[in-house]
Amino acid sequence: MIVYPAIDIYGGRVVRMTRGDFSTVEEVAPSPLAAAKRLVNEGAEWLHIVDIDGARTGEPANLDAIRQIA
Repeated sequence: MIVYPAIDIYGGRVVRMTRGDFSTVEEVAPSPLAAAKRLVNEGAEWLHIVDIDGARTGEPANLDAIRQIA
């Protein structure tokens, strides 16, 4: 089995929410890059990066953070 840890980026921060409900957004880390490094250090070989702002608006919004991770 391959596990793909996800990093959801909203407003430049790493967040979690319940069932796509924006009223439940909770910041879990201020830095997407630091979160990615931590997951890789813990053994992740792949990451699933989600631009929540982009998914909501239809336009990429967190490209700088995604580029830093890549």
